[in-house]
Amino acid sequence: MRANRPFLRNGIWYVWNDRGNRVSLRTRDRAEALRRAAELRPGREGRAGRGARLSAVAARLYREAAGRSRAHRRALAAAVGWLRTRFGDRRLDRVSPEALHRAFLEWTAADAPATRNRKRAVLHRLFALADLPENPVAWRPEAPRQRRPRRALTDAELRRLLDAARAPGRPPWLLGFVALAAATGMRRGELLALRERDVDRTSGTIELVSSKTGARRRIRVPLEVVALLPAPDPHGRLFPSSPERTWRRLLRDAGLLQPGVCFYSLRHTRARIEAEKGTPVRALQSLLGHASLRTTDHYLRERGAPIAVGGDVAEILAVLAACCAR
Repeated sequence: MRANRPFLRNGIWYVWNDRGNRVSLRTRDRAEALRRAAELRPGREGRAGRGARLSAVAARLYREAAGRSRAHRRALAAAVGWLRTRFGDRRLDRVSPEALHRAFLEWTAADAPATRNRKRAVLHRLFALADLPENPVAWRPEAPRQRRPRRALTDAELRRLLDAARAPGRPPWLLGFVALAAATGMRRGELLALRERDVDRTSGTIELVSSKTGARRRIRVPLEVVALLPAPDPHGRLFPSSPERTWRRLLRDAGLLQPGVCFYSLRHTRARIEAEKGTPVRALQSLLGHASLRTTDHYLRERGAPIAVGGDVAEILAVLAACCAR
């Protein structure tokens, strides 16, 4: 058996399990890789045995997921919590497939097909560990809903958006929120999770302790954008946790409430500017914080309005400066 030590491959840390399979630790940081490797048992533990209760099987599943992303661990905890609430800590061989399916459909009634498929996959793995004659999660995954098109913004559209964000009566955090997203391409969730301690206003850097992929990430932020960031609230947060209504009103007032334009348009704008500038795909992957090059390639293949910004973040900043000088 190979030693259970992390090793680097294509910029991602991995570890071997006891079956000789390579398991991703889903991080680029060596210290984080060592921590996750210490938590991760080498290989999946055996099945829990027929008659095992939910708590015993869930404990094995938690250990198996130690090296996975934070989003995966949250999905796992949500599924186990729902099962415990709905069926109690009973033996899993006493959960009937029909009752489980009915309860699952009620639980996921408001979810998109892709979300239901992720929850189904977690449940399927959990019941697989229970060593049952047949897995009660027998229903097939759904076909995912067709992805709504997203596009980047032109420089004129970006100006309109920033002008609307700085208009009188807008929340004081909104201009910094939009400017930071446009200049860095950060995800919405990463912005909302920002705390004052994560931002170095002197050097212009943001330290993301944990992102969607579970990896730490350091982002360079132009000082012109840092100057637009609001003061933190008493809890150290820079932005509110639920900006959806404010964002929708902003799009409406900027004349951008149209198909293909959403918050991710700012991220796509940043990505396509870098692509037009000739930034290598690996560097773009690192900038956007993608775990897979396939995701980065999807951004490059997104169609939309051509970008009139000349291909440099400095020109985004010129748009910001022009708007803020009025």
